[in-house]
Amino acid sequence: MLLSKVCTGCGRDLPLQFFYKRKAGLGGHDSRCKECIAEYRKRRYHDVPEVREKVKARARKWQEDNPERASKIKKDYYKRKKGHA
Repeated sequence: MLLSKVCTGCGRDLPLQFFYKRKAGLGGHDSRCKECIAEYRKRRYHDVPEVREKVKARARKWQEDNPERASKIKKDYYKRKKGHA
């Protein structure tokens, strides 16, 4: 039973909770740690305009489909940022 795994992105040996579960991955987990995947997604979002537009379009559609929930999330965010929560 695996207790840790070496990330193919950063090369660190990390406990399995630092990896997303993935059926096709070795030992049932992704080959890159969550931190490396997050960094890859951020870079890709900023470097590839098509990806950025696709993400923004999906967010706009969700807000249009869920106006009450989107409004509540925005209000809660504003309260937290202003220190009123």
